[in-house]
Amino acid sequence: MKEQAVTDTPIMLFDCTLSNGECEHWSTHAVTVNATAYTARVLQHSAFAMQTASDQGVDGSPTITMVLANADSIFPR
Repeated sequence: MKEQAVTDTPIMLFDCTLSNGECEHWSTHAVTVNATAYTARVLQHSAFAMQTASDQGVDGSPTITMVLANADSIFPR
């Protein structure tokens, strides 16, 4: 598979509401989905880390951690 000219790469989309109420749309790649432009800011994420809830048999992710690109200093420290 790694020797193929093109390999499949998952694209993760995140719609985030900041504490000031502003909505941001971030992704692992720059894409537009349903007229929403997603900025390629997500460098790392934990979205694939799953936890099993044994009582209900439901899989879920209690928290998601993201590392965002900030070369343009849009986010204050």
